[in-house]
Amino acid sequence: MLESRKLLHGTVVLTIGRVAGDALSFLRNLILARVLAKTDYGLASVFGIAMTVLEVSGNMAFGMQVIQSKDGDRPAFQSSAHTLMFLGGACSAILLAGLSVPMARLFGVPQIWWAFALLGTVPLCQGVSHLDVSRRQREFDYLPLVLVDVVPQFLITAAVWPLAVWLKD
Repeated sequence: MLESRKLLHGTVVLTIGRVAGDALSFLRNLILARVLAKTDYGLASVFGIAMTVLEVSGNMAFGMQVIQSKDGDRPAFQSSAHTLMFLGGACSAILLAGLSVPMARLFGVPQIWWAFALLGTVPLCQGVSHLDVSRRQREFDYLPLVLVDVVPQFLITAAVWPLAVWLKD
């Protein structure tokens, strides 16, 4: 009975987190679509697509390995996973910086190559993230995962309107 209760609680927490994250993402895109000019919104979409491609291509699922491996709680396993995550994030950041000029030219905005290079900080930051969130999922504790997903979405959504109005861009 205890496992069923944990499973139900985890399902509710994950569902609420997913709905909240998707709603915040939708709201952020709605605000951007109303505030930005079409060309600026299109450029923001290009950056979003570039980030999605990077995330998909560089995702080695270390968190999933920590959850599923019988050794996932061992410090040596987690240390190895953290090291490999950092190396992957650093390689992605270097690759993105190296490809920033060709990508900017490809999308017809060669003057903002630096923005594509700056996107390299995202995989670098992801490479230094901690896998404790995944380790906690081994015990059906999904609240840290939901907080890591929803709190940044909330902060970004809350900052979009004032920043867009202030920068007019």
